[in-house]
Amino acid sequence: MPGAEIVTAELDEATVSPLEELVKQVGEGDRGPVMVVGLETSCPSAAPEQPVLRALNLSRPEWPERLPRPVVLWVPEYLLKLLAREAPDFLDWRSDTLYFAEPTVEELRPLDSRLWGGAARLSLPLEERLERLTELRSRLAGPVEDLDPVARAARQNWLLELADHLMLLGETGAAEDALREAEELLEGWESSESVQLYSAQLALYQGRLLAGRGEVQKAAEVFQNARAGFKALDKEREQAIATGALAQLKAQAGNIDEALRLHKEALSVYEHLGDVRSRAVTLGNLAQLKAQAGNIDEALRLHKERMEIFDRLGDVRERAVTLGDLARLKAQAGNIDEARAFNEERLGIVRRIGYSEGIANAQFDQAQLDLGEGSVKTAIPRLAEAWAILSKSGRIVGIAHVGALRGQVLAAAGQTVEALEVLGQSEAAFRRLGRTQEADEVAGRIAQLKEGRAG
Repeated sequence: MPGAEIVTAELDEATVSPLEELVKQVGEGDRGPVMVVGLETSCPSAAPEQPVLRALNLSRPEWPERLPRPVVLWVPEYLLKLLAREAPDFLDWRSDTLYFAEPTVEELRPLDSRLWGGAARLSLPLEERLERLTELRSRLAGPVEDLDPVARAARQNWLLELADHLMLLGETGAAEDALREAEELLEGWESSESVQLYSAQLALYQGRLLAGRGEVQKAAEVFQNARAGFKALDKEREQAIATGALAQLKAQAGNIDEALRLHKEALSVYEHLGDVRSRAVTLGNLAQLKAQAGNIDEALRLHKERMEIFDRLGDVRERAVTLGDLARLKAQAGNIDEARAFNEERLGIVRRIGYSEGIANAQFDQAQLDLGEGSVKTAIPRLAEAWAILSKSGRIVGIAHVGALRGQVLAAAGQTVEALEVLGQSEAAFRRLGRTQEADEVAGRIAQLKEGRAG
């Protein structure tokens, strides 16, 4: 059927009658083939009864009249046995069954968005991140005219993920372009709950982009818009996420009291929802604010409560992150030996679980403790390892900050050529992030080094 319009329809656990749901999504008539996904979510294999499949079987005579177009059901292999048992008439009506080999996780990595979320995305090697960017761009190269709701939602999500990767790589201009296209997709569509929800989600990404550039006031306004959008839709958890993002900006601007109030507001929502993980993360944010205000004892208490939650959840990665926060607090209080002990435990965990960015962060913190005690010799290899990891992952923020310190240390050790190279990369990273002040400071150090060499 060359040139035929292909429509995708998605069933979910709320589906009662597949035919009724498909007609609702794609309409009646014979405009082109329909790709159907998600049937397995409405009829789990462990369920003792399969009313959805029985409804599918009973509705078979209605399909030619109500949906006279090719229909392709994408289902896992186990579902064929259920269809043969619960919907034999419908299954006998099929024209063919095609089997596709089950791909491995590694083969799926560039294709599956679910493998790219949260912390796994942050610590991703640069090569794999670039593979995912290539995959996203190939998907987005398709036509954008006359998108059905499912295709539009998919394109919007790809654009947000693309922007996310680009921000992590410091490609803020390209990230802004992706977010602009995502915003343009909303134009011309009738206002609906799904459109309003996407607008609020888009605002979160736009706020992150602005905050990363240091445009704190604009970012705050965008996060406020996101909060209002989620509130209007009664999306408590999403509203709490936007509230936490706004709180971070308030803290960055030095408004500690307002940041505390906002984090406590988010905390109460997570407690109401029973979201213990988000509650633990927010406790960590509150602890950082308490430390900023000079209340070290309260900050330590909150971090320990946070770590207890992650221990109960069996989340060793977050235990390591919390150990790092505790180490920094101990160092701030002058307890260097305790800070080192926390960092050593943290380093052992992240090495054991293979969390590369955690290794880089731990080594960076330990190097700062070394330098505080005048031990340049031990700091140099720590910073070298952190630098190698961050360079491989392409984490532009880490390259900027670790590079600035490593360059200074190399210069102090007389390794001027390497120091200039590292500082040059640090300056470039700060400029890509839009952090002009920090970039100019690094540029000043480079000029001083070059003058020293010339003299």
